[in-house]
Amino acid sequence: MIYKQTHIIGIEEINSHCEATNRALLVAMENIACAYSANVGYGARDIETKKRAWILLQWKMQVLKRPFYNEKVEIITWSRNIDKLFAYRDYEIRYENGELLAIGTSKWLFMDTERKRPMRITEDVMKLYGNENKSVFKKDEDKIQYDENQLKVVKSQPYRLLRRDFDMHGHMHNINYLDMVYEVLPQDVYDTVDFRTVHIEYKKQILPDTIVYCKYYKQDFTHYVIVISDEGIHSIIVLTEADVLLS
Repeated sequence: MIYKQTHIIGIEEINSHCEATNRALLVAMENIACAYSANVGYGARDIETKKRAWILLQWKMQVLKRPFYNEKVEIITWSRNIDKLFAYRDYEIRYENGELLAIGTSKWLFMDTERKRPMRITEDVMKLYGNENKSVFKKDEDKIQYDENQLKVVKSQPYRLLRRDFDMHGHMHNINYLDMVYEVLPQDVYDTVDFRTVHIEYKKQILPDTIVYCKYYKQDFTHYVIVISDEGIHSIIVLTEADVLLS
């Protein structure tokens, strides 16, 4: 099923050029995914009774053109594929005239919240979400590839977790990983580079009181941030500069 919502870009969603930020566009995609799930009975308010929740494993978003402050956009989503283990959801953001502004995809795991374990996605749940078999990306690589040797030579930067970083499940909210990345980028990169592609892979949840470090390095037009702690790698985030777009 194709699901749509309209959205007006707000003042808190823009950068110094009055354009929508990557965070704002990702939040719009997240919100419509959650809204659709709520409509079929698996929303945030259903977790307490059904003991089921969707856990995000991966984001990938590409911005083609940024909408401006107070402009109306249409957020569109559909279930691209769903099997017994994972669900994949794709997104488009367009102007009302149909002009394409951004595309995205996400990968989800169905979780038993009482046992805190992944569970198989049953046929009845699959039917609720459907399968459009339509992909916004020609290539859809699940795993982010990065240079492990770089991690041995780049310095670790500590990141202080705040109460606002944590969500209703008690772990760091997925969108806040992007906030963390922007905090640890070198100042000249933060000030001058327009990142049009965001790719985030979540490997291990971050809980309160976790001591987190970030390792940053750049290769050509691609910037990597690896989020680590004594427990291992929590997340890999890749930002690609505007001149290099994915197909």
